[in-house]
Amino acid sequence: MTMVAGKIYSEMVSLIQLQDALRQKYSEKMAAEQMRQFCLDSSSKDIQKKGMDFYL
Repeated sequence: MTMVAGKIYSEMVSLIQLQDALRQKYSEKMAAEQMRQFCLDSSSKDIQKKGMDFYL
């Protein structure tokens, strides 16, 4: 279970870093759209689920 939790934590840190970078480059609305699309295009089901949080 620790490995799974570590993987989820690692993915979340990476997603937070990506979100921060997108917010610096784009408007808030466009950054959210870019983040949503990235997550939904991912092959990871967990990341795809997280992408639903960015649906506007």
